[in-house]
Amino acid sequence: MARLSVEHRFEAPLAAVEAALIDRAFYEQLRLPDVAAPEVVSSGVDGTTTRLELRMEYTGQLDPVGQRVVGGRQIAWAQVIEIDTSAHRGTLSVVLDGQRERVQCNAAMTFEDHDDTTVRLLRGDLVIKVPLVGGLAERRVLPGVLRRLDLEADALRAWLAL
Repeated sequence: MARLSVEHRFEAPLAAVEAALIDRAFYEQLRLPDVAAPEVVSSGVDGTTTRLELRMEYTGQLDPVGQRVVGGRQIAWAQVIEIDTSAHRGTLSVVLDGQRERVQCNAAMTFEDHDDTTVRLLRGDLVIKVPLVGGLAERRVLPGVLRRLDLEADALRAWLAL
C-alpha cells in the first residue's frame, strides 16, 4: 500500500472551490496530458452531499510493470468525488475498469477556509494487488497519480480565476 498525501491551495473562497470540484462543466472542459477528455457518468445530490462520477482513460505509454498490472488492456478508470458542503469534507475514489479488486485509490478530502484562500487536503492509499510486483507498481504509479492531481488543481485554479 502506498500512502497518498497532497495539499492544494486555491485563491478562492471555500464555497467556490467545493462547487467547482463537483461542477460537471469543469470536468467537461478539463484536459490533462496522457488522459482523454473525462466523461461525466453521473452526478447527484443527497442533502448537502454531491456525488460526481467520471470515467477517464489513459492515453500514454506504460512501462513493463504497468503493462503487467493491467494485463495489456486499455487503462480506464472511474473517479468518484463526493463532497459534503456542510461539513467541508469528502472523498475521492478511483478504481480501474475491470480490475476493481486489483487497483484502487481512496482518499479523504478536507477543506480549510483561510479568508479568501482555500486549502484542500487529500489523504489516502493507493493499493495495487498484483502478486510479486504490487508494491513496485504502487511506488511507480503513485508519482503519476500525484502529478495528475497537481495538474487538475492547476486547471481548477484557472477555472476559478475566470
